[in-house]
Amino acid sequence: MLEMNVGRVGAGNKKFTNNSHKCSVSSSLSERKIPQQHQRQRLALPLPRQHQQHQQQVQRLLQQQLQQLLQQQVQRLPQQQPQHQRQALRQHQRQALRQHPQQRQQQPALPAHQQHRRPQHQRQQLEQLQQLRPPPQQQQVQQRQQLGHILQRQLLVVALQQLVTCATTTTLVASCQSYEVSWNNRCYYLDGSTGVCASGYTLGTNAVLTCIATQFVGKTYRSVTSSNCCIWTADTYECYGMSSNCNSAGTFSAGPVVNGAGCANAQNHMSGQLTFCGKV
Repeated sequence: MLEMNVGRVGAGNKKFTNNSHKCSVSSSLSERKIPQQHQRQRLALPLPRQHQQHQQQVQRLLQQQLQQLLQQQVQRLPQQQPQHQRQALRQHQRQALRQHPQQRQQQPALPAHQQHRRPQHQRQQLEQLQQLRPPPQQQQVQQRQQLGHILQRQLLVVALQQLVTCATTTTLVASCQSYEVSWNNRCYYLDGSTGVCASGYTLGTNAVLTCIATQFVGKTYRSVTSSNCCIWTADTYECYGMSSNCNSAGTFSAGPVVNGAGCANAQNHMSGQLTFCGKV
């Protein structure tokens, strides 16, 4: 009896062990299934905010790039027209302007990038000319300064001539005639009839006559004519008036007077005056 009971108990233990093995297997399977479900739950969770913001920024950048590309293509479209289309358009515009010239003023101004620009070398030449060309006010100032310098030089030359000629000592020349005055190695005379200097002589200047006029007192004119009242020089014929001091004999009884009486009536060098001649 006891052996039979022991055998039953052993058999019962075997059954128990089998059941425990089944429980362990089922528990291990359940443990394996849990991570898969957990993973499914993790995938179903919403995305973090940072990730969403990053995606939005990427989308915005892509949209901006697409817009820029579209704008560039739209701007290049007129430039990419075939050459024959551009020529036809220009001819049409020229014909329209010829038929309706008043429309030139009514047309709106072109954009800056479409306006005709001068070549680079022409722009450089224009800039150089503008730099070289002074403003109008500066030009007027420069012209006045130049005129002032010229006048100063002329006055200085005249003053020097008078000073030099009058300061020059009078020298006698053996070849001078009795009616001539020797001065500065040249011979001068007064002609009272022909009004023309003899061969080898030319009209003397007023500056020389100013220096030697008194030396003609008491000398006879080369050609004697009455009413010789003015002296004809290379500068003017209204310089010296003799008035009553000029007699028919053709001699000076006194020195000549500058702009004296009688010169206002002299109209030419043929009569009513003396001609001042100097040897060449």
